[in-house]
Order: sequence, then structure tokens, then C-alpha cells
Amino acid sequence: MTLPTFVSFSYDVTKRTQPMVEPKVFLRTLLYGAGRRGLVLDNVYVALTHDETTDTFSVWGHGDKNESLVRGSGLFVGEEGVASNHHFTLLDSPAFRFKAGQYKLEVFASTVGTRSNRICSATLTVDDEDGAALLKEAPDIAYWFHREPNSVRYRGSLERP
Repeated sequence: MTLPTFVSFSYDVTKRTQPMVEPKVFLRTLLYGAGRRGLVLDNVYVALTHDETTDTFSVWGHGDKNESLVRGSGLFVGEEGVASNHHFTLLDSPAFRFKAGQYKLEVFASTVGTRSNRICSATLTVDDEDGAALLKEAPDIAYWFHREPNSVRYRGSLERP
């Protein structure tokens, strides 16, 4: 996996049994394999660590448009790779809230028949003022991390998508 060009922390309004606001990690990246035959990803998930607490965003969706977003459950990655948007939500963690501070983002993937391996890691920082805005759980705001050119560092900003 390439280092994502951007990562976003936001909230989605979902309607499972009742409307609720759910935290979401969103990123864009290229998944690739080294072999000519390609590979099949069985699952991809994000582990997000903040203040010694790690939360697993295990519900994976991918696609380039929200209308064509599909739940991840196997993805063929050919030798040319797959560039796509990836969305991750929590399966069950109603107490989770984004806040200010430093986060360690780790992306894990498994191929069919193998255990999950970490395929990417990045450090992201939400400043104090923007962290307070993220605590409001408003679905109309997101914290975007843009990767700086020729660097592995990210610069964050509060955005209204």
C-alpha cells in the first residue's frame, strides 16, 4: 500500500436500527501486489491509537463515489494496483469520539488464508482548537490530513465537506 495522500476523521449519519452518528476514518491510497498474478485481499481494517487506547475501525467500504461505495469483502489487486477511496467505521463502539492530540494510524490487510499484516502506518495530529470542534460530532465537518509533498508528514485542517 502506498502512503495515503490524505486521511480524514469525520462522522457519518447512519440508519441501522435508528439514526446515529458514527465516527469514520477515510483515506485514499493505491493497493498493489508484487506478483504478476495479483492477490486477493480478504479484509482491510484500521487501528487508530490515541493516548494508549486503540480502536479498531473494522467495517471497510471502498469505491470512488459514495453512490458506488461497496462493503469490503474481498478485493482483487492486479499487477497494476487499485487506487481507491477507503472508508472505515467502528463495528461497535458508541463511546468513541475524535479529540485533540496525536494519533497513530495503522492499516492492516489479510489475503485469503493468511493472518492480517500491517501494510501502512502514519502519525497524525489534531490541534486543540480543531479537536474541540470534532467533539461536537457534526456530520458537516471533517478533519483532513494532507500529506506534505516529498514527505511522510501530514498537515491537518478542519474542513466542511
